[in-house]
Amino acid sequence: MKIFGIHHISIADHLEMEFDNNISLQALAMEHKIPCWGYALDDSNKKLVFVTDTRSNSNTVKLANKADVLIHEATFQHRNRDKAFEHFHVTEIQAMEIADVAKVKRLVLTHFSPRLTDDVVKEWTWQGQPCVVFDTRQKL
Repeated sequence: MKIFGIHHISIADHLEMEFDNNISLQALAMEHKIPCWGYALDDSNKKLVFVTDTRSNSNTVKLANKADVLIHEATFQHRNRDKAFEHFHVTEIQAMEIADVAKVKRLVLTHFSPRLTDDVVKEWTWQGQPCVVFDTRQKL
């Protein structure tokens, strides 16, 4: 569908798409109180996966499988995992477990509760690297 010269494609109807230059997009449904999807963008050399608003689920692991970078929500601290589940989100530890199972190369966490301070999230590391990126360049 075209609106104002913009071509609109519903992810719900097209979970896999191929674009020019061997770029593909795959979307899988996440587990949230409203419809949400996670996305994998792959150019046959690198794979970037972006997931927000979800409980831990098998689609997340499937989508992130062997990704170069996984950008994943971590709305709550692990001590609040019951609250995270209740609100359809994950904790930093749950996101790290997903990254472990999916065998990703780099994990970047995002989508934090306003209750989390910069000092708290700056301490989060996975495989010896920071998981939260501030204004510094990160190695892949």
